[in-house]
Amino acid sequence: TKVGDFNITLSTEDTDGAVVHGPTELGTAADEEPVKKALSELIDLLNEHFGMDLTEADQLTFDQYEERLVADEKLATQAKANDLKHYAEVFGQALDGVVIDQLLQDQRIAAKVHDDPEFRKFIAEWLINRVYRRQRDVA
Repeated sequence: TKVGDFNITLSTEDTDGAVVHGPTELGTAADEEPVKKALSELIDLLNEHFGMDLTEADQLTFDQYEERLVADEKLATQAKANDLKHYAEVFGQALDGVVIDQLLQDQRIAAKVHDDPEFRKFIAEWLINRVYRRQRDVA
């Protein structure tokens, strides 16, 4: 049975306090762009202010620092319990630890590649096709 006739037109104009707004942005790329832009700006600032020759590839180092810091449960507890000023007191120590840990990790890997022919061969075989394809695709 028919109950009645109703107008269900959607409008972007305010009619009786009911306004329907469509999406203003689509996709997820917008969320990632500020992070990439911020890292690129960091590299540019470091190069400008400290006379360094860092490239986009060096951003990976800062990504690794960030990921290790975010994964630090003690540091996360401090973030939740303190304002930024007080958090900064413990953050500096955590950053120092992450930089040293990453350096030691990189040294261990470099030493393993240099000292263990089987490990070097494995790494070379894994990398060669990836590097070759990427360099061919650029041309």
